[in-house]
Amino acid sequence: MIGGVKEQTRKWIALSDEDFNAAQVMLASRQYRWTIFLCHIATEKLLKGCVVEFADEYPPKIHMLVRLAEKADVTFPENLKSFVEEMSDKSIPTRYPEEDVTYTESGAHAAVDKTREVLEWLKQQLTSRAP
Repeated sequence: MIGGVKEQTRKWIALSDEDFNAAQVMLASRQYRWTIFLCHIATEKLLKGCVVEFADEYPPKIHMLVRLAEKADVTFPENLKSFVEEMSDKSIPTRYPEEDVTYTESGAHAAVDKTREVLEWLKQQLTSRAP
């Protein structure tokens, strides 16, 4: 666990870790829609922890990753920014079946790998910016 952060931030980190672990289980189970959904949720929860830590307020009840990053004053490096934007857009189709979207094994693997990078980068930000 990351030291030097607020207790509420720690809770968001733990929830994010749990959801990312579940995403990996879903990937192994070939449940690709759930894999993508949980990658999004893991990122969302860690960004909400960043809102708590950096904006010093309870995070808004929204799912848009880009808006959460803005609220937390987090600027992703270019190699992660486009992925976060893409994942932000995937929130709706994974939740609502009226979207006709196919989720592939390769896409789910890529999402897990890139989500891991995003989560590690966000945790590094929490460590480096902690008092």
